[in-house]
Amino acid sequence: MIITIDGPMASGKSTVARLLAEQTKSFYINSGLLFRALAFLLLEKRVQPESILHDLPALTQFVKECLFYSYNPKTGPVVSYKNLIITPFLKTSAVSSAASILATESTVRQVFLTYQRTLAENHDVVADGRDCGTVVFPAASFKFFITAHVTVRAQRFQQDKERHNVALSLEESIALVHERDTRDSMRIYAPLKPSSDSCILDNSSLTIQETLDCILSLIDFQK
Repeated sequence: MIITIDGPMASGKSTVARLLAEQTKSFYINSGLLFRALAFLLLEKRVQPESILHDLPALTQFVKECLFYSYNPKTGPVVSYKNLIITPFLKTSAVSSAASILATESTVRQVFLTYQRTLAENHDVVADGRDCGTVVFPAASFKFFITAHVTVRAQRFQQDKERHNVALSLEESIALVHERDTRDSMRIYAPLKPSSDSCILDNSSLTIQETLDCILSLIDFQK
């Protein structure tokens, strides 16, 4: 069984997807971590962008040899580079911005599409991202698209940054959310949008637990 949870920035999709994976005893794929990992390595100059980003065989080989994604319900998702765990370095603003730009590259998306499908071959899966239900797993058993009003998402983003000692005004947060939404929805390859068969959940007034409960009830009802 494959369940996809897509949605825009700060919609809470990753938190809900991780909790759903725990509830359903599924393998959790956080697609954003893969893009963040490559972005981090580019920023750290572990790989030269001009030599690999537009070379599908070279990038495929690099990901196959150097990046490893694993998931454990107790520790969460982990991304390693040559046996070095890099997950703690993947949540910075610089990495987030670079990952969003990388996501517009068709070669990068193709490599990670194949990689995610390989991860799902031997597992029940909960996958979250922006195109999991439309492109990566179009035949998923259940598809959800989680969204919320832009101001609500900006407030959530602002609060998350505060937890990491980064101060942003609400206006700055709204501008950043708008910028990311525009880039994700306007990209040529795999733009952010719900699939035609997705269940769309607006969780503007819902807690994470309420959002999770709603998804669980819908999955249970449809079984």
